[in-house]
Amino acid sequence: MQSVDLDVIIPAFNEEHNLEATVEVVLKCEPFFRKLTVYIVDDGSSDGTNIVAQGLVKKFKNVILISHDINRGLGQGFLSGLKAARGDYVLEIHGKNDITFKELYKIINLVGKKDLVIPYTMNTCDRSLVRRFISQAFVNIMNYSFGLKLKYYNHSVLYKRADLNLVELKTSSYFFQAELLVKLILLHNKSYSQVGVYDDFHTGITKTNAFRLRNIWGVFLGYIKLLNKIYLSRKRL
Repeated sequence: MQSVDLDVIIPAFNEEHNLEATVEVVLKCEPFFRKLTVYIVDDGSSDGTNIVAQGLVKKFKNVILISHDINRGLGQGFLSGLKAARGDYVLEIHGKNDITFKELYKIINLVGKKDLVIPYTMNTCDRSLVRRFISQAFVNIMNYSFGLKLKYYNHSVLYKRADLNLVELKTSSYFFQAELLVKLILLHNKSYSQVGVYDDFHTGITKTNAFRLRNIWGVFLGYIKLLNKIYLSRKRL
């Protein structure tokens, strides 16, 4: 793995208490790559996230801060980091400190095996019943709609940077990862491996912004646009 570069994008919205630990976990991967760069994207946080991020930039030479003046959404946070990324591979990690190095290693250990490495959560029982139901319903709808058999769509997917240049994202919502996966697999025939990981649901980590009305609406619109894109593409064949 040492012959390739990895860029890790960390979108962070009000994660002052989790951001530093997240970055430290990611930096443990540094020995396994020729170069590892971390892009923290402060997505218009109202707490001390930006201050913590500035401290990390001063502490680590390979940590870069990108700041949004307002909250623009998880997908836009990823895109902002992606515009700066120059590595061979790109990985998005939430700023919630919800993955340990042991589980992260399961993902990076598959570099070069397939075009995509798609993690899925093994310990879903640690989430609330409502969130588990909604999450599984989303997976079922996506798989049925697009003829796939993915176990999860919204984890820390490992991409080849060159592959991401093939796809134009149409959403800045939580749907961005699902859109990328469907387009890369169905329109560009990219291969993938799925790997089970155990998320670290420590105190307060089960909280999510995914169910805010704006994000739900963004996911719905993204789904409709993706259906239209895939259907029209297949119709032309």
